[in-house]
Amino acid sequence: MRVVAATLVEALAQLRIHRVRVLLSLVGVAVAVAALTASVAMGDVVRQVSVESMEQSSGRPATFGFTVYSTTGESPSTDELVVEAEAIAERYDIRYMSPVMWLGGAVDLAGARTDAQVMGVGADYQAMHRLALAEGRWLVDSDAERLAPVVVVNRTVMDLLGVASVDQHPTITLPDGSTAVVVGVVEGAMYEGYPYVFGLPATALTIVGDEAGAFASPTIEMWVPEESAAAVEAMVARDLRGAFVGTQVDAYRQDYAAYFDPANDPTALMQQVLLGISGVVLLLGALSLVNIAVITVRHRVRELGIRRAFGASLSRVFVGVMLESVVGTVVAGVVGIMLVVLAYRLLLVDRVVPIGVTADLPPFPVAAAVVGLCVATAVGAIAGIIPALVAVRSKVIDAIRF
Repeated sequence: MRVVAATLVEALAQLRIHRVRVLLSLVGVAVAVAALTASVAMGDVVRQVSVESMEQSSGRPATFGFTVYSTTGESPSTDELVVEAEAIAERYDIRYMSPVMWLGGAVDLAGARTDAQVMGVGADYQAMHRLALAEGRWLVDSDAERLAPVVVVNRTVMDLLGVASVDQHPTITLPDGSTAVVVGVVEGAMYEGYPYVFGLPATALTIVGDEAGAFASPTIEMWVPEESAAAVEAMVARDLRGAFVGTQVDAYRQDYAAYFDPANDPTALMQQVLLGISGVVLLLGALSLVNIAVITVRHRVRELGIRRAFGASLSRVFVGVMLESVVGTVVAGVVGIMLVVLAYRLLLVDRVVPIGVTADLPPFPVAAAVVGLCVATAVGAIAGIIPALVAVRSKVIDAIRF
């Protein structure tokens, strides 16, 4: 242990003596390690954005859809199906359950009939589909008891209504002459460019009226833990068949994780390009480090010869010279990682998250930092072998000659 500590002290001393030369050669290593770490971190961010986009449309893992219909007679009503689904969710301690009705239809917006996507959903739909709000609030179960029904719309509907904020209490005229109050505005790429109106199932059916037709029967969505997904699917389907005898129950897992292929990772190409660039920079940095180290060793022939004369072993000289490169690259790697961590904090945490690009920014990947340090250490060791071999060939007589 004492020998190792002494060798490290010698390596640090030599780095201080030749700090200008070493600093210039290690700039490339620091940049390469920073690029290597940043590529992994950015890959995680891009992957999270992609995942959140898929979860908006299909739900979080694991989300199941259950449809109940009769092939011979009348299918269960929306109220009957929702009541039974709530009972099943309570029975199996399923925290998130929502009926989903894609109704379509035309909506009266500021006196004009406009085609819109009217959706009847439950209060849990927002959490299940990562639905973000630009302002206002989402639907709650108690809204069903209000005299004036409430809806949540997208920005397109707000523009058609000619209002800028829910604080202006905008309303939508229903077919029966009553009005629904807008209490929230959703945002996201999925809900841009076409009118979207969300309401509790009863409200959505009232908005669409006779146009609902066959689409009035809801799909029951449930979000359950992935580890128990298969068991929950079987139990819920069994209970629905028992509650509605003579009907057909279709159960299917609809979230992206059920069909997403990791081999088609959208971030793979970007990471490969960044890793390739990092590798080239690392190679150039290593070559520069080898060149500087060899020149430095050539100027230390007298010192190395004297150390050999006083009993320094070949292994001690070899390890000492090689550690100079290792210590230098490790320091450069730490500096590069610190720069990436700082940029991650200032550019992503403080700027990207507030504008809603991603709801759950992944933590800084510690694994990327560890990989960066390991690569820096390996580069230092490889780059130090050549000057170390030159050093061990120094002879005692060379100390007198120089």
